[in-house]
Amino acid sequence: MTELEALEVAISIAGGPTALSRKVTELATKEGTLPPGRGIKQQHITNWRHREKRCSAKYARFVAMAVNNKVTAHQLRPDLYPPDALSA
Repeated sequence: MTELEALEVAISIAGGPTALSRKVTELATKEGTLPPGRGIKQQHITNWRHREKRCSAKYARFVAMAVNNKVTAHQLRPDLYPPDALSA
Protein backbone atom coordinates (compact mmCIF):
# COMPACT_ATOMS: atom_id res chain seq x y z
CA MET A 1 0.00 0.00 0.00
CA THR A 2 1.39 3.41 -0.93
CA GLU A 3 1.36 6.37 1.45
CA LEU A 4 -1.46 7.94 -0.55
CA GLU A 5 -3.49 4.72 -0.50
CA ALA A 6 -3.00 4.50 3.27
CA LEU A 7 -4.24 8.08 3.65
CA GLU A 8 -7.26 7.34 1.44
CA VAL A 9 -8.12 4.31 3.58
CA ALA A 10 -7.79 6.36 6.78
CA ILE A 11 -10.08 9.05 5.36
CA SER A 12 -12.64 6.41 4.42
CA ILE A 13 -12.51 4.69 7.81
CA ALA A 14 -12.88 8.02 9.62
CA GLY A 15 -15.96 8.94 7.59
CA GLY A 16 -14.46 11.55 5.28
CA PRO A 17 -11.93 14.38 5.44
CA THR A 18 -14.01 16.54 7.78
CA ALA A 19 -14.49 13.71 10.28
CA LEU A 20 -10.79 12.84 10.13
CA SER A 21 -9.77 16.46 10.67
CA ARG A 22 -11.98 16.67 13.77
CA LYS A 23 -10.57 13.46 15.23
CA VAL A 24 -6.97 14.48 14.55
CA THR A 25 -7.59 17.92 16.06
CA GLU A 26 -9.08 16.37 19.20
CA LEU A 27 -6.20 13.94 19.66
CA ALA A 28 -3.46 16.49 18.93
CA THR A 29 -5.04 19.05 21.25
CA LYS A 30 -5.31 16.53 24.11
CA GLU A 31 -1.62 15.74 23.75
CA GLY A 32 -0.63 19.39 23.56
CA THR A 33 0.65 19.33 19.98
CA LEU A 34 -2.04 21.83 19.00
CA PRO A 35 -2.92 24.76 21.23
CA PRO A 36 -6.58 25.11 22.25
CA GLY A 37 -8.62 26.90 19.63
CA ARG A 38 -6.39 25.77 16.76
CA GLY A 39 -7.09 22.78 14.61
CA ILE A 40 -6.59 20.68 11.56
CA LYS A 41 -9.12 21.74 8.98
CA GLN A 42 -10.74 19.65 6.27
CA GLN A 43 -8.61 21.63 3.81
CA HIS A 44 -5.42 20.30 5.44
CA ILE A 45 -6.60 16.74 4.80
CA THR A 46 -7.51 17.63 1.21
CA ASN A 47 -4.08 19.20 0.66
CA TRP A 48 -2.34 16.10 2.01
CA ARG A 49 -4.43 14.00 -0.33
CA HIS A 50 -4.17 16.03 -3.54
CA ARG A 51 -1.08 18.20 -3.18
CA GLU A 52 1.44 16.40 -0.98
CA LYS A 53 0.14 12.89 -1.82
CA ARG A 54 0.81 11.76 1.76
CA CYS A 55 0.02 12.58 5.36
CA SER A 56 1.82 15.36 7.19
CA ALA A 57 4.77 14.03 9.16
CA LYS A 58 3.62 15.92 12.25
CA TYR A 59 0.16 14.34 12.26
CA ALA A 60 0.69 10.80 10.91
CA ARG A 61 0.59 9.32 14.41
CA PHE A 62 -2.66 11.14 15.19
CA VAL A 63 -4.24 9.97 11.93
CA ALA A 64 -3.36 6.39 12.87
CA MET A 65 -4.82 6.88 16.35
CA ALA A 66 -7.98 8.44 14.86
CA VAL A 67 -8.69 5.22 12.95
CA ASN A 68 -7.71 2.92 15.84
CA ASN A 69 -4.50 1.93 14.02
CA LYS A 70 -6.44 0.23 11.22
CA VAL A 71 -3.97 2.27 9.17
CA THR A 72 -0.64 2.53 10.98
CA ALA A 73 1.74 5.46 11.20
CA HIS A 74 4.25 3.27 9.34
CA GLN A 75 1.82 2.83 6.43
CA LEU A 76 1.20 6.57 6.34
CA ARG A 77 4.86 7.60 6.66
CA PRO A 78 7.28 4.66 6.31
CA ASP A 79 10.16 7.15 6.04
CA LEU A 80 9.59 8.21 9.66
CA TYR A 81 7.96 5.31 11.49
CA PRO A 82 9.54 1.84 11.50
CA PRO A 83 7.33 -1.20 10.97
CA ASP A 84 5.82 -2.67 14.10
CA ALA A 85 8.28 -5.14 15.62
CA LEU A 86 5.46 -7.67 16.15
CA SER A 87 4.58 -7.79 12.46
CA ALA A 88 8.18 -8.32 11.34
